[in-house]
Amino acid sequence: MTPLRSGRYVFVEVRDTGAGMSPETTARMFDPFFTTNTTGRGLGPASVQGIVRSHRGALGVDSVEGRGTTIRAWFPAA
Repeated sequence: MTPLRSGRYVFVEVRDTGAGMSPETTARMFDPFFTTNTTGRGLGPASVQGIVRSHRGALGVDSVEGRGTTIRAWFPAA
């Protein structure tokens, strides 16, 4: 996760219990045009990261193969 300035934050968490991701995939998931799918452009996660950063927020990802993935989007509290 990108370090955040000190202050109050709120977060939105999305969690699944799917296949999870390898550390290599997790490390690259926000790279533009990176995808593990046979179709698509690989811009979804990179776009989300840009939107979150434009709001002075950050994303955190925790994924374990075979157990699922948790993604948190942190935003400064108003």
